[in-house]
Amino acid sequence: MLDRSKSAPPMYLQIANKLSKDIEYKKFDIGDFLPSESQLCQQYDVSRMTARLALTELEKMGFVERRRGKGTKVVFGKYVEALKEITSFTDEMRQNGVEMATSFCRIDKIKPEQNIKEFFNTENIYLLERVRNANNKPIVYSKTYLNVDNISEKSEDYENSLYEYLKKEKSIYIVKAEDQLEAIIANNILAEKLQIKVGSPIFMRTRKAYNQYKILTEYSISYYIGEKYKYTIIL
Repeated sequence: MLDRSKSAPPMYLQIANKLSKDIEYKKFDIGDFLPSESQLCQQYDVSRMTARLALTELEKMGFVERRRGKGTKVVFGKYVEALKEITSFTDEMRQNGVEMATSFCRIDKIKPEQNIKEFFNTENIYLLERVRNANNKPIVYSKTYLNVDNISEKSEDYENSLYEYLKKEKSIYIVKAEDQLEAIIANNILAEKLQIKVGSPIFMRTRKAYNQYKILTEYSISYYIGEKYKYTIIL
């Protein structure tokens, strides 16, 4: 049921929110079609314009794709990561049935600032910056500081799984990770990187990851679009 009180959010936003939850909880899977505008009108007792605005909002959020004469198709749900084992972001998304693409990638050898230097017992580290996409839309921007000697400085080597690269090319295995989770809002930089509005909800994950020799290998800060990502913690 919709909240029709004067202080309630617009009805099209309420419908969009309900439909996004249905997608998130798998009432509608990827490839399924949502109810048509006329069906939504009947289901929620709203005008055709309200139904159309609700579906347009879902499309803006990246949940659906609309095609004239074909309907509104679900292209992905909210991505879920279960915190029970250490995996790369690429593998996390594969578990959700999604193949990732990298729209921006840059790696540089740097002298870290003091707040980053505190984590590593070295003067020189690598900074890897990436924007990862799903269905041609950004989902996460990450800054990863790496304490690894003589790794490739070719950005194309990091367009897929970082952990897979470290394992295959450097025989480095990530065996332990400490994650810190925080909800923030997008500033100008994050809004530009993730192609969202300033003030949009962001899910920030800070990770410290250790290799098989108990050496801190990775310190990363990842910024996920809040409406497209969810953590499940398994204790």
